[in-house]
Amino acid sequence: MSSGKVKILFIGAGAVCSYLGACLKHAGHDVTLVDAWAEQIEAIRARGIYVTGPHDPFEARPKAVHLIESAKLGSDFDVAFIGLKAYDTAWATQLSLRHLSANGYVVSAQNCWVDPIMASVAGAARSVGLIMSKIFMTLTKPGFVDRGFDKRHKGA
Repeated sequence: MSSGKVKILFIGAGAVCSYLGACLKHAGHDVTLVDAWAEQIEAIRARGIYVTGPHDPFEARPKAVHLIESAKLGSDFDVAFIGLKAYDTAWATQLSLRHLSANGYVVSAQNCWVDPIMASVAGAARSVGLIMSKIFMTLTKPGFVDRGFDKRHKGA
């Protein structure tokens, strides 16, 4: 991580992880998204992710890996984001641990509080919670994500 470029793994490629992954890839980081949704993975491989929202639209081309191919990934990721349904937290955290470096950590990017579940698998020292407030993402079709915002609050 000393070069400033972070190697980031996303377990999930729905609206939240696609948006976060696209933004981090757009910022120059090494991003890989893993998901079981074949249509989404193939769309990202073919065209990348097109992002719209209150900012200028942009395209990003993170790596996209189907869940069944994830065993081929290395174990040198700096950060793993979990962005699946709450009931998938434990197995997704366990999967991410296989791919994290010794100093890597897991971040919850879910719309609920699953920190205790994540910490029970990864350990509290390797677990980070994330609160996403006043931000809305919609996956309009595979490979296309829109970030909405609460128009009542300027600068959201």
